[in-house]
Amino acid sequence: MIISICNDLTELKNNPKMVKGGKHRSRIEGSGGGHVHKLEKADKTISVVVLTDDAREMLDDIGEFTLLTYEEIFGYSRQVTVDGELQWDADEIEVIPEHDAIEVIGYEDDLTRPIYKAVRHVEHTTREVTDMWEGNTFTVPGRDIITYETTTNIAQDYEGKDRYHQTPIMGTPIVVIGYEDDLTQPYEYIDGETRYMQKPIMGNKVIPEQTNVTRVPIMEDIPAVSEARAAYDAAYPRTPVEYEDMDGNMRTHTPPLIFSIPAGSKTDHLNTE
Repeated sequence: MIISICNDLTELKNNPKMVKGGKHRSRIEGSGGGHVHKLEKADKTISVVVLTDDAREMLDDIGEFTLLTYEEIFGYSRQVTVDGELQWDADEIEVIPEHDAIEVIGYEDDLTRPIYKAVRHVEHTTREVTDMWEGNTFTVPGRDIITYETTTNIAQDYEGKDRYHQTPIMGTPIVVIGYEDDLTQPYEYIDGETRYMQKPIMGNKVIPEQTNVTRVPIMEDIPAVSEARAAYDAAYPRTPVEYEDMDGNMRTHTPPLIFSIPAGSKTDHLNTE
């Protein structure tokens, strides 16, 4: 994305290079929708617009424009490259030792959250219809109006017990961790050898040791271009503005530091602190 600053909008409109109905003209003039900021200064208008990178080629040779990038305005961080190769610091290694798993092993009543009984109310209605052949009017049943009222009585289950919302019980599950001979259940194998049925060995569910390796990039800060920041600040002042809301209350709005970042655009690399 680029920031397009027009320092003389009136003069721009007379520029023959700005073809009427052109791809970006309506937005640059402030009549084409979002991401437009206009500032009146004496007899000229400064216009600030966010445009896609493909606008640069069209606007580069038009003198009324100053074209900037967010990176030039704020400075940014980037990964160091040497001879085209990204540079990395030592890996960060995290070893998580073997440990018992903690999971939901059941549910219990949350006595602070009862389920209240709801009562269903039905209001019967009628409507009048006219016989299209003889013109007689009849009253017939209409659509029922059904409403529900939550009472202060706690609902009960089929066994007559009060009902409550459920809350999870956290703990370590008991699982099968192996098998062993059941000496009470011998049997003769086909080779005549006595063997035993297997029975499970139960124990805590265990999460094995894990090693997480994270690559760490070597970063460098690229400073802002002072002229770019000065032009941006002049064209896009962020002076707090007072306004009256719909309820008649006076509120203060301070324009954000970053002007109209389109949704989904990456900004975490900018030095905006």
